[in-house]
Amino acid sequence: MTDVSTSIHNVGTWLEIDAGAFESNVRDVLSMIEGQALLCAVVKSDAYGHGAELLMPSLVRLEVPYIGVGSNEEAAIARRCGHKGRIMRVRAAAPQEVKAGMEHDIEELVADPQSAWAMQDIAATSGRTIKIHLDINASGISRHSLDVSTASGQACAVEILSQAGLELAGIMTHFPRDDVQHIEQAILRFQDQAMTLLRLTGTRRQDVLLHCANSYAAQHVPASWLDMVRAGAVIYGDSDPLVGMFRRCLTFKARVASVNSYAAGSNVGYGQSHTLKRDSLLASVTVGYGDGYRRALAVGGDVLIRGKRAAIVDLVSMNSMMVDVTDLAGVSPGDEVVLFGRQGNEEITPSELEKANFAILADLYTVWAGGHRFLLTEKGMSE
Repeated sequence: MTDVSTSIHNVGTWLEIDAGAFESNVRDVLSMIEGQALLCAVVKSDAYGHGAELLMPSLVRLEVPYIGVGSNEEAAIARRCGHKGRIMRVRAAAPQEVKAGMEHDIEELVADPQSAWAMQDIAATSGRTIKIHLDINASGISRHSLDVSTASGQACAVEILSQAGLELAGIMTHFPRDDVQHIEQAILRFQDQAMTLLRLTGTRRQDVLLHCANSYAAQHVPASWLDMVRAGAVIYGDSDPLVGMFRRCLTFKARVASVNSYAAGSNVGYGQSHTLKRDSLLASVTVGYGDGYRRALAVGGDVLIRGKRAAIVDLVSMNSMMVDVTDLAGVSPGDEVVLFGRQGNEEITPSELEKANFAILADLYTVWAGGHRFLLTEKGMSE
């Protein structure tokens, strides 16, 4: 897990997390589904790179009933922070992980008989029961999910659910596409297949959670809520921009280390790929690809200094890069640099980083968390 800190005076790069925005987002989801479905707040990948240990107290304070984790450490954090509710692992786990996670009472995903047998052995050895969620392929994602549309698939499901040490807690699927029509069709298949399995196993409907809604589905297809909504990206503000109530929680920051003058015609950085067209003032910034700021982001990219955009004029080194501050007055060593997020009235937006990186924003911010310190702020935090 990444270091958690309330001070960033001794580091060159850090992630600033707005706890007020996070709590507001969680409240908005709770309000949206109030009385109709449970909320499972997903904190996998260190809370989507936002710092699970920082944000878990908010989820406990808001009495979120379910926590979705990717690792045993995230489950341990939830328990240390006082979460008394349920915890579900939102990915397939190796038997070694399942065994080590028993102390945190993690509910596991299962989609194949071999995994069920391994979990049964673990349960028998420990003298405990493992709650499981059967992952079925109703959505067509074909990723750790059991196809129960056939008689053989249904027989596999019955075999899984017949293991003595396993208790069926839920049946779930996951949508591979953010597309309303696809989701609506998949929900119908999911409900039909889930009810068939309940009938075949003699399981009462009220004893099992049916869940399939991710962040996109929860916002756009209320029929997907069923018994529980698994909200990940949306509670961190990484949501459909057309849904305006959710606020981003993360800002990626660095500092100006030095400022130097260079004559027109000077070549900048490794490979000397950029040639200055005028006499220029360049600032060295304390971030590079070793800090997760990928070279692809520098091609035509900007940062924010003193509330204004400054162009990156460097290939980007491992721990530093050069930006053109010729047109910015008074830039000095120690000035704050925003690599992603807002500063003043300007913003480095998700769309510009996604376009440069040819990938979703999560491909970046989950990497940024590694090795960085966090600063927890409380902008707009409620009492």
